[in-house]
Amino acid sequence: RAGLAGGGGCFAIVRVKTGAATIGDFQHGYINTDVGKKDKRSGSEAIGVRMRTLDPQVVEGGRFAQLVAVVETGQSNEKQQYVYVGGIVQGVFDSRTWKLGDGIAVTWRDITEREHALAKLRASEERFRASVQYLHDSLSVFTAVRNESGAIVDFRWDYANDVSSAITGYSAAELEGRSLLDVLPDHGPSGMLEIYRNVVETGEPWVQPDLWYEDVWGDGQRRRKRFDVRATQLRDGFVVVTRDVTAQREEARASEPALVMIDASPYPLAGP
Repeated sequence: RAGLAGGGGCFAIVRVKTGAATIGDFQHGYINTDVGKKDKRSGSEAIGVRMRTLDPQVVEGGRFAQLVAVVETGQSNEKQQYVYVGGIVQGVFDSRTWKLGDGIAVTWRDITEREHALAKLRASEERFRASVQYLHDSLSVFTAVRNESGAIVDFRWDYANDVSSAITGYSAAELEGRSLLDVLPDHGPSGMLEIYRNVVETGEPWVQPDLWYEDVWGDGQRRRKRFDVRATQLRDGFVVVTRDVTAQREEARASEPALVMIDASPYPLAGP
């Protein structure tokens, strides 16, 4: 009990109220100090008091039947509980209930702040995905994969927009969760993995507007392509924006002889 008195979560031991063939109620046998902080009363005030007296809503909400099932089946119960006021969620709790002797033990922790933070993060992620999904450039987000000594040995693909799928030949669903070297194995020997590792470890962005890169793409074909690449650190990883400029560079190279002929011509260009 000394270890449970103020362990950062609420803990209670609740015994079956005996004297009937079926379980009609529970009474509190022990409550730690954190319960008192939440309920604005000392734990001793609830000792020996029936559960349905302390919480008349426990039956209507279905919680009482769940507690009875724990006693009768011996199966523990773990869930998130939501506290509503006026139809609006005011609190979220992680709870676990298990059979203990002739009753149950219950532990629960207030995770309201965590859930609010996660909700904001999810909303932020949705806005981010909506804003970059239809960019004309490829945009991918990676997280470092480290070995036991903490060294970066690969990167995990966390997000890929539609253009990333078009460039690599893999759908976003196929890319997300896979490793960079699994999808593009030549990133190792070509030195690209080392470049991205340096971006993460130093925080220095990397820009290369004219990068030739060869690999086996999603269609199984090995091809050499030309890219404009810009990589920036993002937490323990990086975000990279890539544009396939192969066609533009080839077109520019094809036009070079014509430009040379024009420059060498002794005749002036005709005006409008």
